[in-house]
Amino acid sequence: MKKFVLAVFAVVLLFSACDARSSGGIILLPSGDGSKSDAPDFSKDGYIFYDDFSADSTTYYDPGWVNSAITDDRAENMVISNGKAHFYGGGAHVQWDENLSNNPMDGRLDPGFTTYEMNLSKYTYTVSVSGEFKDFTVPDGTKESKFYGLTVGTRTGDLSFGNGEQGPQTGILIYPGNKLHGDYSTLQSEGEGISLDRVSGPFSIDVTIKKVGSDVVMSSVGTFNSTHFAFSNKATAENISAIFVTVMGPYGTYYEKKGPEFMTLDSVSIKKSPVAFASDLYTGEKFSDDFTKDSSFLYWVENDDSRGANFVVNTEKGVAELYGGGAYNSFNAVNISFSNVESYTVSYSGKIADDFSVEDFTEDQSFLSLRVVGGITSTSKVYGGMRINKSDDGKLLLVADDALNGKKFEEYDSGIEVKGGDEFSFSVTISKEGESLKSVTYGSIGSHQELTATIEGDAGSNITSDLVFLTAFGPYGASSAGSGKMYMELDSVSFTANGSN
Repeated sequence: MKKFVLAVFAVVLLFSACDARSSGGIILLPSGDGSKSDAPDFSKDGYIFYDDFSADSTTYYDPGWVNSAITDDRAENMVISNGKAHFYGGGAHVQWDENLSNNPMDGRLDPGFTTYEMNLSKYTYTVSVSGEFKDFTVPDGTKESKFYGLTVGTRTGDLSFGNGEQGPQTGILIYPGNKLHGDYSTLQSEGEGISLDRVSGPFSIDVTIKKVGSDVVMSSVGTFNSTHFAFSNKATAENISAIFVTVMGPYGTYYEKKGPEFMTLDSVSIKKSPVAFASDLYTGEKFSDDFTKDSSFLYWVENDDSRGANFVVNTEKGVAELYGGGAYNSFNAVNISFSNVESYTVSYSGKIADDFSVEDFTEDQSFLSLRVVGGITSTSKVYGGMRINKSDDGKLLLVADDALNGKKFEEYDSGIEVKGGDEFSFSVTISKEGESLKSVTYGSIGSHQELTATIEGDAGSNITSDLVFLTAFGPYGASSAGSGKMYMELDSVSFTANGSN
């Protein structure tokens, strides 16, 4: 249960009209009604903390917590006015901590932090930040930082007694040369990044923090202008004790100097979502996931690269958002074991993203799909489900997924044209037909109803549940290994064993 112990601040920040920035004439003045007397209200349903900068929350973002190079004028680096946080230098830091004594209380700005339960075995945490990077010029004679932007990070252990350490971190970091990075470990080496045409413009980022096996995994998805990105980072840890957001500026060796405005923030928030275990979703007869709890760890993805951010459960909307390929749920692997039965049925529903089109495919990927696989051994199996191909004439064409060229649905020899925003619902039943396997895909998409496709598989004896699974293949990168903007939402996935042998 979260506990709020909010201290109320009445802080009046006055800046002289003669405080010209070294950019040559930029003058910083407070705006709005000038009173800044309203106490911040960080409450919003489902959120631990939600700041839309409608009141002066400056003291909750303690720049002195970042590094000692930021001296007593550090508060001028962040000015809140007109519903935005304006940044003229780096150092702003907000932290959510389960131990109040971990937070700075030594004469710097008193942040008045509250305490929160941090328990990754029970909750997934999502930090969201939105804002805009500005056009700016580093003033003459000012040393330029190695990078600037914001990072979302974690801490582990008891920091108040010096037993804590940094956990995984990610965020938006911009290096000279116009490269965007999402993994804080690239500080010493640029490594992999995304090249940007320009570094000014609006951005948003959602960072999900979860426990996967023995690792704490951070998955980030967001946009920078029209560039969509996904980053993933992880570290081995039992749990976390704190989560933080830090802003670092482009001026000075330690990001501490002031200069022209380089960024504004519209909002900073963190929410927690209950984790869904297999036992929460399985009734003893049926597995059913409506994504009102975070079940993303049940849908295995590669966590050592960007694919860790390609399957994100949005519990507020009750959907799984797909940003790339590689996710799958093996229904026996989530501790749902069935004896050999006559057939298995996997069902799913959702919609193609509203703004997705054939132009969003990368050059080396020609399809996306939600494939159901069932079988007896790794070499004896059958496929079913839906597949959307990129056609040569610029259309999205739906076919049944037989893992090869795509079998046409009955009565649709040329494929079915679909568009962004089309809703779909499909079920795939895997059964044994004589000595062979068979899949029957049945469903609807957009205005097309009662679609049916039957696919014959290899010969075999009994069907085994550990070879029944759902796999998502995305439209980005060779072998569906890339990331991009959201291309699909799922609002339900279910699995049922029918009858017995």
